[in-house]
Amino acid sequence: MDRLGRCAADGCTAIFADTSRTARQRYRSHPCANRDAVRRHRARRSASSATRPAVRLMRRWLTRPPGCGGNGPVGRRTRA
Repeated sequence: MDRLGRCAADGCTAIFADTSRTARQRYRSHPCANRDAVRRHRARRSASSATRPAVRLMRRWLTRPPGCGGNGPVGRRTRA
């Protein structure tokens, strides 16, 4: 009885028998686990998307070497 579990995915009401060796199964199947992972990923992306463009521009500006006009580092060696 202690190996029966309910699927942790939102909207899934399935009950399963945990057959894993460590008895730590959370989801009924791989599609349930994937759906839940995609939902969490999209939630993280939407929460951070408001500040993302400004951070990207700031990083680009901070990583440029001095004197860089946007065409790569000054004094770049070329093959002769």
